[in-house]
Amino acid sequence: MILNLPLLAVLSGVGVTWAASSPNCLSGSSFDTCCSNRDAVGKGTVDGVVMNYACGTYAKDETVGFGTVHKGAANAKECAGLCASDASCQAGFWSKVGSKCYLLNGSGYKTYHNKGTFLLFEKTTEEPGSVDECKDRVDSATSQCNAEKDKIKQQGSQLLQKCQDEKDQAIAGAGSKCEAEKDAIRKENAQLAEQASKQCEADKNQSLTQASKQCEADKNQAIAEAGSKCEAEKDAIRKENAQLADQATKQCEADKDQLRQQAATAASEYEKKIADLQTQLTQCQANVPTAKPVPAIDPNCESNSWVNMCSSCSQDTFVIDGKEFKKKCGVRTVGAREEQWLYRASLIACMKECATRGDCLGVGWRPAEGINGVSYHQSPHIPALVQLTNTTKHCHAHISIGGPLRNVPVWNEHLLYMPERGTPY
Repeated sequence: MILNLPLLAVLSGVGVTWAASSPNCLSGSSFDTCCSNRDAVGKGTVDGVVMNYACGTYAKDETVGFGTVHKGAANAKECAGLCASDASCQAGFWSKVGSKCYLLNGSGYKTYHNKGTFLLFEKTTEEPGSVDECKDRVDSATSQCNAEKDKIKQQGSQLLQKCQDEKDQAIAGAGSKCEAEKDAIRKENAQLAEQASKQCEADKNQSLTQASKQCEADKNQAIAEAGSKCEAEKDAIRKENAQLADQATKQCEADKDQLRQQAATAASEYEKKIADLQTQLTQCQANVPTAKPVPAIDPNCESNSWVNMCSSCSQDTFVIDGKEFKKKCGVRTVGAREEQWLYRASLIACMKECATRGDCLGVGWRPAEGINGVSYHQSPHIPALVQLTNTTKHCHAHISIGGPLRNVPVWNEHLLYMPERGTPY
């Protein structure tokens, strides 16, 4: 049974700018990131096999149930890799709860979409080249686009700084030039006046009578010419300064308008990013499960626990280090490997140790094997247990071998199991 996923886009050419897309859920990315939308579907390649996948979906075979179970699969990619390496595997799904991987070998299964913490994957007959080539071209175009954008930003900053430096230099240069030209005019006027005065005195001394009128005429002409020239040069300086100031003002206003536009655009982008992040934070907070209250442990269940647990303990459910355990008395448990644990202070300590191991399905005990550090036996004449000798405080762990636990009625054997890792039948 193969999921028929629509072809979302056809990529062609070079230099196309692409928006960021959702990560490939078979690439090892976080389940909460790529499956934040539990209706998301997609396609990915794992170990050379192209697979379709769907978030919030699992599969079940009417004959074999959920198929072969592998525990401790860190993510959907690792689970899909187990299926890719098995020629008989047709599909499977990964469960975030317990990091479990379920593999199905036949095609007689059905898929169920309940928007839970599952990710279904199914093999296809496609060649991986087209998928990988498409991804490579997208990655290449995205990388090239980002590099070109960074280069344009850098060039823009350099040009803006260069423009500002040239403006500052032009204004400073115009002011310095104006002062220098005015000083030159003053100096020239002073020199002309001095020359005229000396010439006048010389002419008067040479021929006071003849040169007096000519001297006055020359002086008046020189003063008039100098004054006209000074006024013309000052007018030219004023006009040039006004033009430079007007150009500088217009350029400054244009630069300020451009900077304001850039600042407004950047502010709008930042506000959108902040709104998007706030939305993601709200969704993330909404998805955080409410912690269940941890029930207190009845003292009768912990004190002399090998005997009291099934005789005077009022609790059937225990929460140890965040893991829930259920109690079943008078049953022998099979379907797992028994691992003997000695020198444990109580059954509570046994449950704590089991909770830390991912392959531990539960713990069992036989009262005759350890009651507060002593051994008991059944007397043929007294219908009660009789203390014999000191011994180890003894329980046994049920270590997973890939199948479920099964119970058989036996009066002097008992079980504490974790429902999230499998309920015995």
